[in-house]
Amino acid sequence: MLRAARGSTLVVAVFVIAILATFIGLAMDYTSTTGISTRRARDLTAAQALANGALEAAYKRWQAYMGSKQFSNFSLYATSAAFTTNITTGLSGTLNTAFAPAGYTLTALSIDPVDRADAAHATQSASYASVGPMANVPGWIATTYTYRARATVAKSGDPNFSVTVSRYFQQADASLFQAMLFFQNDLELHPGPNMTLYGLVHTNSNLYAVAGSGGGLTFSSNVSYHGNTGTLAPASSHPTNFYENPNGYVEGVTQALFNQESGNWGSYKNPVYSTSMNAQLSNVQSLDPLGMSETAAVDNTNGNASGTHEIIERPVPISSTNPNANAAVTDPDAFAAHRIYNSAGLRIIINRNSPTQKVRVYTPSPTNPENSVEVVPTGSSVAASQNIADKILAAVTVDSSGSIYDFREGRAINASTVDVSKLTPALNGYADYNGVVYITDATNADASGNTGNSDAIRLKKGGVLPDAGLTLASDGAVYVQGDYNTGTTYGADGSGNSVTIATQPVSNNNSDPTQYTVSGYTQKPAAVMGDAVMILSNAWSDTNSSASIGSRNATPTTMNSAIVSGQVLTTNSAASGGAHNFPRFLENWGGDNFTYHGSMCELYASTHFTGTYGKANVYSPPNRRWFFDDNFLSTPPPGNLRSTSYTRGRWVRESKDFSL
Repeated sequence: MLRAARGSTLVVAVFVIAILATFIGLAMDYTSTTGISTRRARDLTAAQALANGALEAAYKRWQAYMGSKQFSNFSLYATSAAFTTNITTGLSGTLNTAFAPAGYTLTALSIDPVDRADAAHATQSASYASVGPMANVPGWIATTYTYRARATVAKSGDPNFSVTVSRYFQQADASLFQAMLFFQNDLELHPGPNMTLYGLVHTNSNLYAVAGSGGGLTFSSNVSYHGNTGTLAPASSHPTNFYENPNGYVEGVTQALFNQESGNWGSYKNPVYSTSMNAQLSNVQSLDPLGMSETAAVDNTNGNASGTHEIIERPVPISSTNPNANAAVTDPDAFAAHRIYNSAGLRIIINRNSPTQKVRVYTPSPTNPENSVEVVPTGSSVAASQNIADKILAAVTVDSSGSIYDFREGRAINASTVDVSKLTPALNGYADYNGVVYITDATNADASGNTGNSDAIRLKKGGVLPDAGLTLASDGAVYVQGDYNTGTTYGADGSGNSVTIATQPVSNNNSDPTQYTVSGYTQKPAAVMGDAVMILSNAWSDTNSSASIGSRNATPTTMNSAIVSGQVLTTNSAASGGAHNFPRFLENWGGDNFTYHGSMCELYASTHFTGTYGKANVYSPPNRRWFFDDNFLSTPPPGNLRSTSYTRGRWVRESKDFSL
């Protein structure tokens, strides 16, 4: 019995040992598998971290590169090999040397244009750009270009390990000329007569809007602002309610206007929305016209310190005889792309003190748009066979006598005149004309080209513009005399730079504002850009410019063009005059119409023409019949000023090639 029991115990012990051995084996196998899995998870985490870091670094380079190529001949959907080389050269080596975890290597980094309309988001085609609603800004349209960035990471000593991560980058371009009013600074609207604004309204700052005592203010489309949400108060409230929070949208008047017109306060009314305020009014992201913050875009170390106003200024320093930028001091690429001077196909420089030639004509250098090549005139009489310089010189009359007295500025202005009726045929015959002309009076420029340009350019007889359109920009003020881009024709000049009109649009009869061109004329894409833009009617005469307002009577006038200009910003002691006075007036309009079709963009504070609004004897307002020019949605003015934004989507792990 004892032996039997011992034998049975031995069998049981052997069985238990066998089971324990099995469990130990399973545990060891599990531990080994778990260890491999854990190591692979660590590998995956490290590899993804390196790949994501590479994509983030590539995004920064891509954004800077894209910004530097705006307004150039660069194709936004360039071939991927050259495109990737420009952006990623040296990046892999830098990341691998400084940031890669030990044993991991970034082996591939690419950025390719893709057609996001493709279901797989993986193919290239001829259609890289998509046009559609702009994200988070109701009513706006943007053209979006999409790129796919890819980063692949390998592990040394492990040929079977590879991780590829991708991310989509997008550049969205929104033309500023798709808005009736686009303001970089505070936008104020408090017109007297009835006024309906047709088209988008946006400000990158604060919006103040009321209807004045004379009538209503109606918004027909989306209205947006970027200021902080302000205090909404009924127009009957005491004005202090409007300044508890001075930021954002406030249905009220600015303190300066209240100070000036406190007696009329009780008659102010809320604006009217064609649908409802909730449907039309939005607090949105900033639409930066430089594609980045002003401080990032404008280099203040090279003598340029005027913020966004730099868009209309020349690069400096400049030689005394030629508007060529000094090679030792240049703009950052991202901002040089926005400077209108650099995109201009023709540059006209006036120097009234020159003992010989007071006007010179330049074209951009074929190798560097910031440099210029003078187009030398033949010096003979104007004839069809002459070169472009002769024809342009014949269209420009230099003013050294202060021909225009500007009551808002309180001084006589040297306003050199461009006869557009002579400029247009010259540009139509110029094969290299690109639609953009830059003109400045540099008489008072210092040795570096800086000028507090208190002089101006006058555009006269501008009824017919070049076939390719015309964006004319100056760093000083621009006076637009009479109809512009309407097909208006002229007789002989009268005294005091007055004009005689032969044919004009029906809109000048104080009647139908939709017939704003002469029959048979097709309006051209156009923009006028300056430190300030002043409107002179068809009846303007320099002779009367210094007389009392009763001697400066306007007649109906029509303008079909974008306006890009500055304003004198509101302070507690002086109002800006509001968006309704953005184009400045100097005559007694007496209820006559100023008919306008276009887009108004305020991008900076005026730095040279800073006369404040509200002075006596300056003007009485026209009936403002203002309409957005729908043609700008498909054919904006040459130069295509735009807001550019950059975004990156979430990262996607495309593959992980390894086994556990």
